[in-house]
Amino acid sequence: MAALHGGFTDFSDDLSGEEYLPATKLGRPPTNSGPDTAPVTIAALTRLLADHHKDLHNDITALRGDLKGMTTHLNAVEHTAETTTRDIGELRQTVQDIQQQQRLYEHRMAEQEDAGRRNNMKIRGISEVIPEAELAQAVERLLANILPPTRANKITLANIFRIPKPPRAPTGATKDVILTFQTRIDKTAVQNALRGNTLFQFEGMALNFFSDLLRGILAWRHSLQPLTTLLRQRDLKYRWQMTHTLTVQQGMDTHQIKELSDATPFLQSLGLPPDSLAQTGQESATPPQHPWDLARSIAFVPTDHTPDPYVAFTI
Repeated sequence: MAALHGGFTDFSDDLSGEEYLPATKLGRPPTNSGPDTAPVTIAALTRLLADHHKDLHNDITALRGDLKGMTTHLNAVEHTAETTTRDIGELRQTVQDIQQQQRLYEHRMAEQEDAGRRNNMKIRGISEVIPEAELAQAVERLLANILPPTRANKITLANIFRIPKPPRAPTGATKDVILTFQTRIDKTAVQNALRGNTLFQFEGMALNFFSDLLRGILAWRHSLQPLTTLLRQRDLKYRWQMTHTLTVQQGMDTHQIKELSDATPFLQSLGLPPDSLAQTGQESATPPQHPWDLARSIAFVPTDHTPDPYVAFTI
């Protein structure tokens, strides 16, 4: 039975020998459940702690399993990321290869089409007052003014036609006229007769003569303008090849250049620094951005720099 000692209550049970603790000593407030509420024993607390320990151990074990699964999943994700990065690199390289192949095909197609235009000559400035039906007669009179009479009578043209004006053509500009010579020899004869004439006066018209080049070839030739300007300044001969190549003759040496970056060995052979072309480009006018302007900057100015008459249409 419970007994009082010095003002404290000692709870004990003579049969079980277990010590009882009041609810207030268990860290929770007493309840009003009445006098029949069962007391909490140390054995009950021990069992409760053991149950909690078991549940906590199970939770930790489950958490370790989850962490292990997450680690495995993370490793798989990292492996996938590495594989994807490698695949992206290979795909990027494949795209670059395809783009390079595409540019090669475009160059070959351009060269094929350009080869089909080799006998063409473009004339700018022929008045549109001349109707289509009389255009052939006007061209015959023009050729008679350019060539000696005995040679002009032997010129055979396969086709004469006007082409549409570009959208950005200057106001009042006339349509260009394309002449297709039957043979390249005939075209060469006309080009040789026009050497030194940037403008040709004919029946009150100031005419410019151009090579009938593709837009891409015009842009490519214009990109090499700093180099061709330098070549003309140094009186070095050069010629345009059909394979998107500029061939430069320097004594017994021949240099083939496709881009300005290819000209470094050539510049070194002249004793010039690599930035010589950049300085030349700064001295030149602002590069035109439209084929109409490009063609105008590549007007027919035949000189001794271009021994092949076909490539006398220089920048």
